[in-house]
Amino acid sequence: MLRFVTVDTDGNEIIMPPALSAEINMDEDVPADDLQAVFPLTKTGELKEIAVYDGSKMIFTGVIDAQERMITPQGAYHRLTARSLAALLLDNEAAPAAYDHPSARLIFARHAAVSGLKQGDQDDATFFGELTVTKGMSQWSVIESFCNACFSSKPRVSADGVLYMKGVDVAGEAVFSDEGEGIGYTSVSERIRRCDEISRVNVKIDSAG
Repeated sequence: MLRFVTVDTDGNEIIMPPALSAEINMDEDVPADDLQAVFPLTKTGELKEIAVYDGSKMIFTGVIDAQERMITPQGAYHRLTARSLAALLLDNEAAPAAYDHPSARLIFARHAAVSGLKQGDQDDATFFGELTVTKGMSQWSVIESFCNACFSSKPRVSADGVLYMKGVDVAGEAVFSDEGEGIGYTSVSERIRRCDEISRVNVKIDSAG
């Protein structure tokens, strides 16, 4: 059974009652994972953080964007909406700067460590070039630009709040089952989007193009 642990603005840790429903969305093309969970109405203060555990394993940690208390004819509920710690990098602007031959360790220290993220890659690679941080760039944009230039990769914040600049290697498999062992499910669907198969076509129409 999943366990939901929240922290309020006074720093108090609150263990929520078993969720009536919960959904965690993780998309490789979206920097921050998101969580929507509904609980029986619970008396709490203003909540700011949440962690979700499957047994002893943390499967989500992040900041709470919204909480809603609802009283309806069907019952009284407490709904929480949260994003993973990557949200802190997306929501905060980076100070303009110009880096000459920046290293992965420097970029992490300047743009990720302040948000409480842990560094997952031990390779302190150096980008042999200049990285310019312009006004309006988020902390995430700086990290993403560095990773693209240095590693040709997309950075990823894992479910337990670790930043991997080279991306996350996924190992193992998830088995879904409607009976016996496996992850139970109530419905399944398959979607084929042919419009996404080709994202862009570049055509060179002359030798100077």
